[in-house]
Amino acid sequence: MTSTSFVELEQEQMFRDLLEIVSWNTVRVPSDDEFPYGAPIHAALDKLVDKVHAMGFTRLHRQGDHYMWVEIGDESRPLVAAISHLDTVSFVPNQWEHNPLGDEDATHLYGRGVVDDKCSIVQVLYALKYIEHLHQDYRIRLIVGCDEETDCRCMKKYIKMGEEMPRYGIIPDAKFPYIHSEKGLINVTFQLAKSSLGSKLAHMQGGICGNVIPNSAWMEHAGTIIKYQGISSHSADYSVGENAIIKMFDDLASDTNSLVSTWMRYFRAEAATLMVPIGTREIAFNPTFIEDVGEYVNLTFDSRIPIELDAAKTLAQVMRLLEIPSDALVRKHIGNGYVYSDDHPVIQVVQHAYRSYCHEHCPDKEDAEPLDIAGTTYAKYFPNCISFGPGFPLEHSYGHREDERVSKTSFTGATIIYIDALVALARMCA
Repeated sequence: MTSTSFVELEQEQMFRDLLEIVSWNTVRVPSDDEFPYGAPIHAALDKLVDKVHAMGFTRLHRQGDHYMWVEIGDESRPLVAAISHLDTVSFVPNQWEHNPLGDEDATHLYGRGVVDDKCSIVQVLYALKYIEHLHQDYRIRLIVGCDEETDCRCMKKYIKMGEEMPRYGIIPDAKFPYIHSEKGLINVTFQLAKSSLGSKLAHMQGGICGNVIPNSAWMEHAGTIIKYQGISSHSADYSVGENAIIKMFDDLASDTNSLVSTWMRYFRAEAATLMVPIGTREIAFNPTFIEDVGEYVNLTFDSRIPIELDAAKTLAQVMRLLEIPSDALVRKHIGNGYVYSDDHPVIQVVQHAYRSYCHEHCPDKEDAEPLDIAGTTYAKYFPNCISFGPGFPLEHSYGHREDERVSKTSFTGATIIYIDALVALARMCA
């Protein structure tokens, strides 16, 4: 049976499995000693382990609530991996037309995580199911993390535990044909006194999480509650959004003794955000989430920086320019960017798998150019693992936005591509 005929045979069950996994709310919530990412993610990982067993896989490992992996093939062979994540960004149900915990119509599947990144869990599980029946002993592992959208503590834990690193692999958490480079990341939270942001500020709140441009914010200022509306987008693609927190900051900036007044000196109307000078360039520094905590607020900023900049040094410069004291930094998730050469062996393999599928099924997309992205994926942690799909060129998935979706045709097509790419990578390791 070919990979195409296998996927055609299994596709209805794949749709059901994806909708089931999407129905598990896996938004990270405040942690405790028992559940580092919150009880919902713990419960969802329980269910995923059960599902993997029910599909007939027997070799798997779970490391608390940080990650799990399932593996097929000869354990003596070099490891090939696909690395996905179960956690999702948050959502506001009444801002969706479709059910954020799973919906479908004739052409699409909808829900939070249906693209980012629960679809790839299902796609790779079925890829393993097909590959295992080839009886070639290819050793392939699906690794599923649970903290990708916040701090990537899951994969830091994987590395700290001394888990085997794949020789080659894919990160199915972006777009086809493949990701050529990723910018560096600065995603940080500061705890600041409300009085430092505005002398008449009583309360403020905004956004849903640290890597989404906020579409709403509010504050109680001088005894009046003021609400702000924006348009959400992935923070890596901030220009297509409209930042509600920036609108709130614009009003607070009239207090010339406040930190916000200092920050808004760097506001650029054409970018609709803060543009902080670093050397001869400016970098966007987006406020994304505000949490009111008594006399303080926890304020998260997100920035995607050029590959040649060092993330730690850049953060220090930004904090100096914005006059944020060092002891205000309560959370830090940063990483340097990377770039791969087009002749890298993994890129050669994945590009061939993608083009072969497109040549037969969607020739208009066959010659799509590789992407340089501002988003951040697990590829920062796994050398020789290329961010690869599952989105197709020119398709809008609404990732991190309302009514996130995937077309059924693209979902099955990406599964075929993943089967062929993983088999080719395993052969390259033989």
